[in-house]
Amino acid sequence: MAMNLFNSSVFVLLISLSTGITLAQTSTTELSCPAPTAGNPCHGVGNNPGQVQSVANPIDVTTGNKFQEELDYFGGPQNSGLEFFRYYNSTQLTPSLIGQGWRHSYSRKLYLQGKRPQILLDDSTRLMFEPQQGNLISSRNNEYGSLQRMPLKDVVNRIDWSTAAIPPFKQSLSQFFSSDYLKTLRDDLWLWEYPSKAIDVFNSKGNLIISQMPATEAVFIERETKPGPTYEAILRVQNQSELSLDFHYEILGKGARLSQIDTPTGSLLFKHDLPKDEEEPRLRGVTHFNEAKVVYDYHDASQQSPYLLQRARHFSESTQKPYRDVAWDYGSHGKAKQVTFHRHEGLDAPLYMNLDYVKIPQHNGDTGLTELTQTYKQQQSKT
Repeated sequence: MAMNLFNSSVFVLLISLSTGITLAQTSTTELSCPAPTAGNPCHGVGNNPGQVQSVANPIDVTTGNKFQEELDYFGGPQNSGLEFFRYYNSTQLTPSLIGQGWRHSYSRKLYLQGKRPQILLDDSTRLMFEPQQGNLISSRNNEYGSLQRMPLKDVVNRIDWSTAAIPPFKQSLSQFFSSDYLKTLRDDLWLWEYPSKAIDVFNSKGNLIISQMPATEAVFIERETKPGPTYEAILRVQNQSELSLDFHYEILGKGARLSQIDTPTGSLLFKHDLPKDEEEPRLRGVTHFNEAKVVYDYHDASQQSPYLLQRARHFSESTQKPYRDVAWDYGSHGKAKQVTFHRHEGLDAPLYMNLDYVKIPQHNGDTGLTELTQTYKQQQSKT
């Protein structure tokens, strides 16, 4: 017979919201990572890489935000610039054509409303800039670089055209944008230069249209111009070597959803549904060109938001059992309170984690207290 053995441990975390420093660290396993307090709790931004503030796949222990990052495509020639990552945040369930609560590699957006301009990154990290001064927007101590308003002809001169893998090195945007779309790109474009010298260019709607990382090919993002549910949606992401990601949409209910992306190595297929009495799509699964897939479950709408991610199961190609199977439960406002690792490549037994947010930081300079209990379930054979 088999006997279940439980091995429990309790950790208490004291967190400072202003500095992002964990005064009592929980664990040194691969299931925790250094983090800032917003967006992806495993990566810092600007000049502040952050400290350990996340646990469990991960969850931000200051906010309770469950963050999920998925890689669907990263390929083509070296430094091609083409990729497709997806990001989920349980505390920011905003509508999206890829599914409510999800964003992706080309979701960066510039907001000029209000006293301080903001950029919302792909992972929902929000960067605050100094008030606009004419055609220039700066960040404090150049932490996030600066933005400059300029006409399209000046944008062309800021692109590093020498990075193309295949000559000739074209220097005309008409090679990458349709004539109809070029007509919509007025002179009020904003170029954001990172401290690393990477650049992003936003159109008059604040949507990303050009991006180039250092020593990497620039990518050019054409968007839908026709009124309707896919207005301003991405149609194609193309690099300087003319490799592309082509986006396809389908009507779902009263809106639209991203149904497929054709990549240089095959297609990504996206499955959605509509929760009862809701209008926004919910991402239920993604299948890769090699038949690997990930399947998502969500919470019962009668108890919590139907867009709260309940379970994610990852399958490699041609396998019946997932190699990773993780589930979450939530308290109020999308704060994750329980995690169950049914299966994980980094564990040899199921792991259960409970988070108790004893004190939530309320403002900069405030401290919070989170108690973490983790239990390993082991099986011992006995004859």
